[in-house]
Amino acid sequence: MVQPLLKYPDSRIRLISANVRFFNEELLQWINDMVDTMKANDLEALSAIMIGIQYSVIVIKEGDEYLPYI
Repeated sequence: MVQPLLKYPDSRIRLISANVRFFNEELLQWINDMVDTMKANDLEALSAIMIGIQYSVIVIKEGDEYLPYI
């Protein structure tokens, strides 16, 4: 599902992201939401904190693939 992007001066952007300590369906759903948001906003990369998820997850578009980095 496409999530709204957080933009400056939203204070949540400045929060420190936590390490991911679980690899479950919730994490997979977050990554899918990030990819949907990237496609809707024509982005090349997206950090989880930019959609309000306070974990160290980044998705980068390489060619036609969306690669998650945790």
